[in-house]
Amino acid sequence: MILKQYIKSIVGVFIVGITIAITQPGCKEHTIISSGFAPGINNVDIFTKSFSVLTKTKYYDSVITGNALSYIYMGIGVAQDPAVGKTNAALYFQVVPGIKNTNYSAYHLDSAFIILPYSGFTYGDNSDKSATKLYSVYGITDPSFSLNNSNNIPTNYFGSYPTAAGNYYFTSGPINTYNLADSFYANGINNHPHLRLKINLNDPRAFKLITDLESIDASTADYPTFLTQFHGLYIQELDTTTSNRSTTIPYFQLDNEGTTNYDGANVLLYVRDTGLADSSVQITFDFNTQYCAHYNRVTHQYNSSATNTYFKSTAISDPNILLENGPGAVIDVKIGGIQSLVQPDPITHIVKTPIINQAQLKFTVSQPSAAYLPPFSTYPYSVSTVAGSDVLSEVADRYPVTSLYPLAFIDGSRDSVTISNQMHYSYTLNVPRELQLALSNKLDTLHLRINGGSDYWGAFRAIIGGGNNPDTALKMKFNVVYSKLK
Repeated sequence: MILKQYIKSIVGVFIVGITIAITQPGCKEHTIISSGFAPGINNVDIFTKSFSVLTKTKYYDSVITGNALSYIYMGIGVAQDPAVGKTNAALYFQVVPGIKNTNYSAYHLDSAFIILPYSGFTYGDNSDKSATKLYSVYGITDPSFSLNNSNNIPTNYFGSYPTAAGNYYFTSGPINTYNLADSFYANGINNHPHLRLKINLNDPRAFKLITDLESIDASTADYPTFLTQFHGLYIQELDTTTSNRSTTIPYFQLDNEGTTNYDGANVLLYVRDTGLADSSVQITFDFNTQYCAHYNRVTHQYNSSATNTYFKSTAISDPNILLENGPGAVIDVKIGGIQSLVQPDPITHIVKTPIINQAQLKFTVSQPSAAYLPPFSTYPYSVSTVAGSDVLSEVADRYPVTSLYPLAFIDGSRDSVTISNQMHYSYTLNVPRELQLALSNKLDTLHLRINGGSDYWGAFRAIIGGGNNPDTALKMKFNVVYSKLK
């Protein structure tokens, strides 16, 4: 936040005159800003212009959800949004022995759990304090699921059971999702809140998970070899129609570091040393970022929702469009007629490409929801068409990609605004360099793809006012400030 505010302050000083000018009521296209805003410069004219925007909803599922190196938030659950439909998030992840080649015969197993630390965030309507979920656990049988592959495989690659996870272990009892935020009291302290999936030792299929882990640990020499035989775990919500089923997606942080076995994702065994009286030992198989893959599979079903018509619309532009955190709905934006900025000088008749001082795409949530919030942030991509297909690339304003400063300048963060006595969320994306590049390349249309943020895969959605929304306060706008040398 400090970095972002610092960047904004620098940019603000540089374009303060421009910003003041374009925010005054009654500013019109091609209005020259007073030279008083730029004392000492008398050979530059500054203009403003607004462009019409064509907007469509598209679906994009080629999102890589397994390439995070830290703060790995993964969702598991089914959210039922009355306006947008059903979102299903399932988790693939791997574990390795906390201590390699443990002598398991020296211990008596008392109980066992799968531990997933709660991130503190649940997406959807979590107001029902009695709502529950059932989680099913499978062993992954697909050997291609590995750390190297999960860094490059998009979310639409792996199927759900039985395609990629063909070894069923067990289904949990009812899990109250409202209480996930409660800390767990053990050994005299309050431990990190987490999901505890109990492994029933009397269920042969559930117990097989433990024997699989122990036998493979005993027969392999190191972590990489262990993972060639135990490919990982797949956890999904058992999608039922029970009356009190939680229609939310809780998120868990796999790599949450701490001092106890409740701070990171693991399979936790409570055992007693057979040679010692009253002994209590914890054995873990841990998610280890150095060796273990992770992957969030997110799917959507829009068929029964009102927004399904957005995907099927054949209009050139729609008054409302849908935006979600990936994978999911994205906004396709086309801004035509940008070469109108390139006009010959009225005296010399010399054609000069103008200098783009500011180019802002502004859009607003047109149909707010208290339970299903819009993304925290949005991000633009440049779109080019190659052999009839859209190809995405970074906008020119993102470079250098090794720096965070361009991200702060582009912005795209969620802000609140009051329209007709109702609170809405709005976004502003700054892309002057991308517009400048398009003009230099003699393009007459600026084509952008707007994605939701990526902190929580599959969470958040927003119904956005499109370029032809009948409400002027809600319609998407593209405003440009540019200058020409006299």
